[in-house]
Amino acid sequence: MSKVSATLSSVMRLYNESRFNLQDKVKKFIPEYDNNNKSDTTIQNLLLHNAGLAPDHPDPAHTSKE
Repeated sequence: MSKVSATLSSVMRLYNESRFNLQDKVKKFIPEYDNNNKSDTTIQNLLLHNAGLAPDHPDPAHTSKE
């Protein structure tokens, strides 16, 4: 729960301070993220878990993007 709590409160604080827009590209803040055809990924995609990234899960059945 600490990841969720810390991430949510940090993201909401930065958003309320107008430090980013949900439609900003991730590469604006992390230039290295532009690798592997992910240049159009937005912060909103990451927050909604629809950025097309493979899950970080120890079960081999959960390693594909699908």
